[in-house]
Amino acid sequence: MPAGFTLVELIVIIVILGTISALAAPRFFDLRVFQQRGFFDETVSAVRYAQKLAVGSGCDVQVTLGSAGYSLRQRNNCDTISAFALAVPHPSKSGAFAAAPPAGVSLAAATIVFTPLGQAVNTARTPTDFNGLSIGGKTFHVIGETGYVDVP
Repeated sequence: MPAGFTLVELIVIIVILGTISALAAPRFFDLRVFQQRGFFDETVSAVRYAQKLAVGSGCDVQVTLGSAGYSLRQRNNCDTISAFALAVPHPSKSGAFAAAPPAGVSLAAATIVFTPLGQAVNTARTPTDFNGLSIGGKTFHVIGETGYVDVP
């Protein structure tokens, strides 16, 4: 009996490999999941940076989250009454510290203000917990009294 495979056996193996690769390949190369996770991490880092900047500079920092992405702003005069009109410059890139979400990634709307004490406050300057801030399917929380950004 000769050793090796018959033509039918080779064709069956090629069909099986083709079917498996057609079903499995999209799961390995889906870029949207990777971009969603990256934007979530970037946004959480931006919120943490805003809290550190407020403590370090002694001025309020506002983080705005919404369908357009996130942005960081400071008050005009480093007080508690002027508008948040100064865009925070990005520490490692040129331009403002802001970003838009990738296509298909939704972002919960919220406005968080960090005080020079590091607290997360609402518009009445009362420490407030910001729970369930979601990006795509992932959520994070900001503890009002401490400004701690928790990613469960």
